[in-house]
Amino acid sequence: MRDLFEIRSSSGSHPVRITDASVREAVAACDGSLILADSFFRGELEGLDRSVIFIDATEEAKEFQAVGPLIEQCRKQALARNGRIVALGGGVVQDIAGFIATVYMRGVKWTLLPTTLLAMVDSCIGGKSSINVGAFKNLVGSFCPPDEIIIPVRAVETLPPEHIAAGKCEAAKICFARGEQCFADYVALDARDVERTIELSLGAKQWFVEIDEFDQNERLLLNFGHSFGHALESCTSYGVTHGVAVGVGCLAAAAFSAKVHPALGSHPRAEALSSNLLGILAALPDLGQRLGEVDRDQFFAYWQSDKKHNSREYKPILLDADARLERATLPRIAASEDAIWQAFEAARARFPA
Repeated sequence: MRDLFEIRSSSGSHPVRITDASVREAVAACDGSLILADSFFRGELEGLDRSVIFIDATEEAKEFQAVGPLIEQCRKQALARNGRIVALGGGVVQDIAGFIATVYMRGVKWTLLPTTLLAMVDSCIGGKSSINVGAFKNLVGSFCPPDEIIIPVRAVETLPPEHIAAGKCEAAKICFARGEQCFADYVALDARDVERTIELSLGAKQWFVEIDEFDQNERLLLNFGHSFGHALESCTSYGVTHGVAVGVGCLAAAAFSAKVHPALGSHPRAEALSSNLLGILAALPDLGQRLGEVDRDQFFAYWQSDKKHNSREYKPILLDADARLERATLPRIAASEDAIWQAFEAARARFPA
């Protein structure tokens, strides 16, 4: 096991570590009262002498009405106020575990073992949990960082191509947001060097989390691609995974920005970002077909419900004239929606059906 860094938060510092142990070995080494695990790992955890609650890692599992029964199971498994949850899985399990750790008996400690590349490069730090309510994605949640993060990097070997692409898109976005040198370092990486990708991306995100833990200023820039991406996820009933949707969303946001700042069409940083994302997403030959099924009315039904917007304005993250991220404000009028839809169409045109 290797320490990457300590991350500072309002609740204290907590370590981020990486291990080449198997998932079973990594879980067995954790001190925890109860394991919340992705059902994918049921076979690997079989026979482990620990209390385990398995969760099917779907968006339906993180709906508000689904979390109550999981909390009941925690009580039946005798999780006490001084206990500890060990969470094993990707973003869905992390969201559920973080939310339960916040509210169960007014808070219990927890350890996170992220098992998707997206969770390893992004969501495992920052302390956010998000739960869906009805048609509204990530409407409720909390900030509750785990006391310890252990990244079992060998779990990447179990992931399908779409999940690998999802993690790489998020890593590209984070490094781009951090600045020119960080993104150049990311582009220069050997695509097979998973550990270095994780370390670089998390190091970039660490800066945002420590300078703006509660999402008030700088950290909001990490929402680049998310307004488009969340609408796309919902339109496809999550048939397009989060990281892939964010990758397409970054391309759409760049297309919108290029209409405002025409010189972006030939700007080296903007071109490098688009080229990198297109290279990642080229691994998904059916993506164009899925994007082609999105219709305008459905897209805006979800776009308008994004919690980052308000009743008068849309608030996407866009590129300024120097290809740097900025918090934009668009009036909620037909002209804005026409421009937003045209930007999405320009992005999906890069992926022939």
